[in-house]
Amino acid sequence: MHDSIEEGEEEAHDQRLNYLLVLDDESPFVVPVPMHVITSHIKKKLPILEFGQLDHQQEVMEDKLVVKYCTICLECLERRDEVRKLFNCDHVFHKECLDCWVDEGQVTCPLCRSMLFPAEEGREILKEIHAQSKSS
Repeated sequence: MHDSIEEGEEEAHDQRLNYLLVLDDESPFVVPVPMHVITSHIKKKLPILEFGQLDHQQEVMEDKLVVKYCTICLECLERRDEVRKLFNCDHVFHKECLDCWVDEGQVTCPLCRSMLFPAEEGREILKEIHAQSKSS
């Protein structure tokens, strides 16, 4: 049991050491942003819906392939399942599946690899970081 605690601590430590470079709109520089800040922001911003709320909207789109299963776990999406719908690509995943994906440090759609947050969110993330650093 002692080993599993150490492994968990190592993973948390590794997550704090990982960074994503975010373009600062106010300057020509990229800013290293800790992954735990990015993952927290993604989970805070991506909406949580019942799949049934999206089902009607998706059936109306005749020219798009309607996917009614989560491509992370490959389970069917049921009407009452909590899902997250991505901003940039409109793909839908079980909330738990996508949250695990993000917790692993993934910041792109598992299906098409588009970013999980729109490019303009970078500025908001940087503002959050500056606010956190001032309060620390």
